[in-house]
Amino acid sequence: MNGMVYADRWDSRATCQEMTGSGYGAQKDLELAKMLVRPNRMFFDDVAKESLLTEARYGSVSRVYIVCEEDQLMKPEFQRWIIQNSPPDEVKSIVNADHMIILSKPKELCLCLQEISQKYH
Repeated sequence: MNGMVYADRWDSRATCQEMTGSGYGAQKDLELAKMLVRPNRMFFDDVAKESLLTEARYGSVSRVYIVCEEDQLMKPEFQRWIIQNSPPDEVKSIVNADHMIILSKPKELCLCLQEISQKYH
């Protein structure tokens, strides 16, 4: 390719975003990432099947919950409910992180994930 990233397909010029040169930077990264976010159903149908969340299939894996302190989608009380109802091995918190933590606090998230990996690997 030619230093261009496209929203839907590599050759979709109408949704092309320049990714090289002096105009490339963190703000453009953020705006491009927001453009590319697509709503999806994730795994809600699978979660509804209780058999997926058994000790053998889920409980044997070490889990760490990362609290995003400024998350406006998953409010603090809901995050606490998740932690209480599916207790992780550890709870970590990232200050000023919103729901899209990889965009709001990428360095802090990477450091946190490295710590988790070193501890539980």
